[in-house]
Amino acid sequence: MRRLCNDVIEERYGMFNWLFVVPLLHFLSKSSAPFSSHILTSAPSSAKDNSWWGTEELNFRRVRYQGSTSSKNTPALLLNQLIPMFELDPLLKRTFLLALPIRDISKVLKKRKFSLYEVCWTLVRIVEDREARYLSDEEWDSLEDCIKEMNEGAENYDRVEHFSHCEEMTSLAKAALQLLQHMLARYHLPIWKRYRVLCGLFTLLGNSLVLAKRGSSFKKAPEEAGIYIERFKEAFISFHGSLEKQFWSNLLLVKLEDEELQQCLESDVKELLEIRIGQIDHRYVIELFCTLDLRTCHQDVGDCLMSAAFKAVDHLLKEEHIATLSPGLESANLAHWQASGVSRLFGLMLKKYWPEGSDGREPSQDEILRHVFSWKPMAQYFEYFASYKHQCGATLPDDSLVLLASASSLLGDVERRLRNAEIDVKTLRIVDKNREMFLKLHDLLSDVEESPSNDVKTGTSKMSEVSGNRQETSRSMALFLDMRIEELEAFGKEREAVFSFIEMCSVIKSVDVDLDGIKENWRRT
Repeated sequence: MRRLCNDVIEERYGMFNWLFVVPLLHFLSKSSAPFSSHILTSAPSSAKDNSWWGTEELNFRRVRYQGSTSSKNTPALLLNQLIPMFELDPLLKRTFLLALPIRDISKVLKKRKFSLYEVCWTLVRIVEDREARYLSDEEWDSLEDCIKEMNEGAENYDRVEHFSHCEEMTSLAKAALQLLQHMLARYHLPIWKRYRVLCGLFTLLGNSLVLAKRGSSFKKAPEEAGIYIERFKEAFISFHGSLEKQFWSNLLLVKLEDEELQQCLESDVKELLEIRIGQIDHRYVIELFCTLDLRTCHQDVGDCLMSAAFKAVDHLLKEEHIATLSPGLESANLAHWQASGVSRLFGLMLKKYWPEGSDGREPSQDEILRHVFSWKPMAQYFEYFASYKHQCGATLPDDSLVLLASASSLLGDVERRLRNAEIDVKTLRIVDKNREMFLKLHDLLSDVEESPSNDVKTGTSKMSEVSGNRQETSRSMALFLDMRIEELEAFGKEREAVFSFIEMCSVIKSVDVDLDGIKENWRRT
């Protein structure tokens, strides 16, 4: 009889009437007994436990393939005729489920003739039994429908208050967990687009655990539930972009009835989200924070990304790579709320690296000037927050803006004193030592002053005018700096001459001069 069934499966494509003799096979092989549902176990020893489904060494993989090729010829069409036989042979229900493609399982599940744990274990068996690591769009949709139907069934089961079936709910929880683990391990590339499947599995796992915990002292499955954390770490390596943001948001929106499980889920998902963001390049983290519309995602996603962006900026400032952000930020069309986030991010960094004066006092102007010249990101701060703000409204917080304004004012004061020959020698030496940076910052600030937000000049003529003005002011400031340096060098030569004269007077004793007075005047100079 078993050989006859196999011959039909192999030779008579699309014929499924052999299912009517399966109960007899079960009885003859003693896999089952008439009207004896009590001898069936609630869970298989593994997904390959043929005795749990009563496969009788039949090729069910081929049966499912035949049923998937046409919706007009499938084992599901025999359901109404087989239902009376389910009471006679309870094992037949599992055998019948195993003969169905995923598409048909979601359909027959609506008839409420099958236990949820049997359906879930069958799904585990089917997806693990596949040779190819691929599910069609139809299969993904059907799998999503199955999980949705099982969740609705679990809710109805809860309302009926059949708490005596704790073993069934425990089995359902184990099946949901194993299905979750398998989907993450084997289908980790496409499943990020099918986040509803994962969310549904989490909900199903939570619902079944709640029912099981209410029915008895349930211990093993909650301990096993923690295994999915490691699967997450392996599965989510290739995520990127706004679709990933949507995935994490939907995952964080999953609500479980059990408060303890809900807290565990939220905590683990947040931990994995932090690990995922930590795998992204620092510059890309900052650009994501500045360009993604975080208002459309879960608050925890935005908070986690913001925290990572602060750390990334801190790292880039230490490595002096902040200048590489400029093209990405300047090309981004930032909205007002995004500009505000950028402001907070960079404002904190400006304050963090601002110099501290000696003995806890306010830093001197020369100390600030050295910081402005030596801290390489300063040029980007002037360029982005002084000129780009006219385009996107980005500005620093008030306390940080005061610091940037003081640096700008100090540079302007240095430029004025250079022109008027009023600059201190010590300050002049600092400027000369950082000549290249000084002229660069001068050009940046000149561009800001010459390009107000209400400027209506456009086109090639405007660009030529700005370029010409920049070159002229740069040459002019370089000329003033050269003049002051030449004056300083000339003063140095005069000082050396006076020193030589004093030394000469010390040697010539007969000359009647006020040597002590000359030395005192020289020291004062």
